[in-house]
Amino acid sequence: MHHSWHFTSLSTAPPLREANLLHECPGVVDCPGRSVALLGDGSALSINLAWAYAGLRILHSLWQMNVNTIPVRFAFFGLSSLCLVVLSVRAVMMAL
Repeated sequence: MHHSWHFTSLSTAPPLREANLLHECPGVVDCPGRSVALLGDGSALSINLAWAYAGLRILHSLWQMNVNTIPVRFAFFGLSSLCLVVLSVRAVMMAL
């Protein structure tokens, strides 16, 4: 008896996993982004930081799926994390 339970091949599993991780990005930036907005900071800096974070995370995932060289991926990840840290610090400073 032959069963066809093979949903994804091994070659498509990593890109699918990366695509799924992209769905987590909005949730990660959502909390500090909304916090800054609710605290009254609609500055261009905060908006640009949120967009930069999202864009860099997308670039990171696309790079990982297609090229996957570690130094470039690390740069995308590091820059996106820096955006998120600055956005979070701004939210804390506005709450104080």
